[in-house]
Parts: sequence; C-alpha cells; structure tokens
Amino acid sequence: MGFSEASRTEAWRESPTLTPVESLAALRSAVGVARELLQSLARVDRLSHRSFFAALSTLRREVERNTCFNPLTLLEFRPEFDRIRSPEVLECLQLCETDTAHRLASLTFLSHFRLLRVVQMMAAAAADPSSASRAYVFLPVLRAESDALVDVLRDRAGGMLADTLERELMRLAATDVRARFDALTAESEQLGRTRAAMTAAALCLRASVRRTLERVIAPCGAPVTEAAALAGFLEASGQLVETLQHGILRMVEVFRPGSDPERTVGDPDARRGATSQGRQWAWIFALVTRAFVAKARMARHSSFERWSATPSHEFITEYLRHYREIGQALAYETLYPHRDRFTHALTALSDVDFVDDHTLDALVADCEAFGAHLQLAVTSASERPEMRGVPLDKERAGELLRLHLLGVGPVVARALDALPPRS
Repeated sequence: MGFSEASRTEAWRESPTLTPVESLAALRSAVGVARELLQSLARVDRLSHRSFFAALSTLRREVERNTCFNPLTLLEFRPEFDRIRSPEVLECLQLCETDTAHRLASLTFLSHFRLLRVVQMMAAAAADPSSASRAYVFLPVLRAESDALVDVLRDRAGGMLADTLERELMRLAATDVRARFDALTAESEQLGRTRAAMTAAALCLRASVRRTLERVIAPCGAPVTEAAALAGFLEASGQLVETLQHGILRMVEVFRPGSDPERTVGDPDARRGATSQGRQWAWIFALVTRAFVAKARMARHSSFERWSATPSHEFITEYLRHYREIGQALAYETLYPHRDRFTHALTALSDVDFVDDHTLDALVADCEAFGAHLQLAVTSASERPEMRGVPLDKERAGELLRLHLLGVGPVVARALDALPPRS
C-alpha cells in the first residue's frame, strides 16, 4: 500500500530492467557514471550550483527509474517488511467505518511502527563501538519519513475525512435526515476526533525530530567525544520512542478508549512514556493559552486608546490554528467538559473581520478556563504511580514549543517572549 503520487508499478513499466539482478547492475552502472562525472566536477576551480544540481538530478532520475532498488518513495509500505503485529491496533483498524479513515489510520500506524524500528536500529548502531558512525545513516530516513507523514496528516487528512462525510450526506434524502441525525452526529464527532489525533501525533513527532537533529545529536564530523555522541543518540532514541508510542496510543484511544498501553505497543514502559508525553504537551499548550490571553488583554486595553484604527486580531486566527493542531487533541485526552462549546466559540471567530470587546472578553474567559484545566491535568499526571520521581522537564518542553512555533506562529512566539518568567 502506498501514499505516493507515483506507484511502484508505473516505475516498473518505465524501467528497461525486469529482474533484481538486472536492476542492481543498471543502478551500479548509473552510480559509476555519476561518480566519474562528480570527480571531474570536483577538479573544477569554480562550479555553479546549477551544474552541480544537474549532475545530482541525473543520478536521482536513474534511482527513481530503477525497479527493485528505489528508496526515494516515501510512505510506501511493503507487506514483507511493514507489518502490524499488535492485536489492539489491528482491532482498531477493523473499527474504521469508512475506507478513507481506514487508509489514514493504517498510514499513521504503519509509519509510527516503521519509525520505531528505525529508532531502535539507530540506538543499536550507536551502542556498538564498531558501527557507531553508522547511526547517522538513519537520521535522513527519520526526517524524510516524518516530514512526509506530517504533510499528509496535517494538509490532506482533514479534507479527505470531510469529503467522505460530505459524500454520505449528499446521498442522503432530505426525508431521512431526521432519522439519521444522531448517527451522523456521532460519525462527524468520531471523524473530528480522528483528525485531531492524527494531526497532533504528526506535529508532536515533527517537533521531536527537529529537536533531535538540531539540539540533541551533534552534527556529523563535529569535535565531540565518543561517549558524548553515544549519550546524544541514546537520549534522542529514548525521547523519540516515547513520542512515537504516544502517537500510536493516541490513535488507539480514539477507537478503543481504555486500551492497555503495554499490550498495544509491547513495551512495559509505554504507560510511563505516554503519561510523560501527555503531561509535557498539556504544559506546553497551557503556556500557549497563557500567551494568547496576555495578547488578548493587550488588544483589549489598546482598543480604548486607539481612535484611528481597530487593533489587529491576527493572534485569534493563529491561536485557533494551534488549537486545531495540538489543543483539540488535548481537550479529548484530558476529557475537558466544555470542549465542544470552546471549539465552536473559536471556530466562529475564524472568518470574522472584527471582534467586539464583549466577544473578546468571553473568549478570554473560556481560554483561561481551558488553561486552568490543562494545568490541573499536568498536576494529575504528575501524581500517577508511574510518574513518581519523574519531574517535568520544562527545558525540553520549552525547546519543543519553540520548534513547533518556528515559522508558523510569530504572533504567539512574540507573546511568549513577552511573558514574565514563572516556574
């Protein structure tokens, strides 16, 4: 099953080779030609970027045309390598009522289990002194697969799920709407929760991978000791395993609430890792909500002082985007009692050009209540038996927050910088 634009069958039809031996021989010949070309270019005193890129594109084209040795296709799964062995996950997939939801859930689960194996192989390679340098080979795979997963789940999953519900509604006769109202409401609620879980899992993974590549693991060739490099890989693998397992458990909880984390992922420490991840992101979004409240109060105060123009309410749209990406899934996970009303209040302001002071005051009160709920969830998670003696790593949470906001949240990021420090 694949999620790529071009299938492997189309690449096979274009390739002149048929057997694995012929494919390998063709790839070896193409790499040999490219090596000679790059060696000749390396002897040139000055080389333009376009010439260098053209040489690489030629080699890439040969790899893409290869039948059996094409590693460039992302999110394409082979049954002989990518299998789901968890009974809990397989039962969840059977509960998907639509084909689109089944495809997206399968993509999410298969990608997370594949990345778990990549992280485990990376940790094993780093722990072996004879192959420690090979651990860097797994980093491009980790980043490419996670970025492709984020692009699908964040940009395409919502539209695909909505189109499925829309087609079902269009086939429904007007006289049957009353009889099917409760069922359609429950289905739309389930699809919304599925989308929230997928988006949150993908974006949490993106922030963790960015932190691994930019903060934890030293660059290849950096002057670090072997012990320091091993410590970086072990720390990164532990954090990535927690993030990936939490993403799997988050999706399982959508279809089968109350499932056993240890049985789902086959790890006795899965419950502790999932609780740690949930506590961390609840603290992060509570901080985002606090920054939004501070920005809203500032805009409310400036409305009394500015006569010529109304204050900019761009921060409302930005907070809504962060809520859809992270906060809505947390509202489901932490069982926020006013989740639906809060979500509708935010969504109603997405296309509004002007927000009056009364509406803004009501929104601030709702955000303060949600932030207080998240803080209570953080406290409750810290008091669980599996979290005894495990303090909240606020430094790591702060890094994940800034990496998540990097390039997508300038208004909230500036508001966070303006907040006074508080433990």
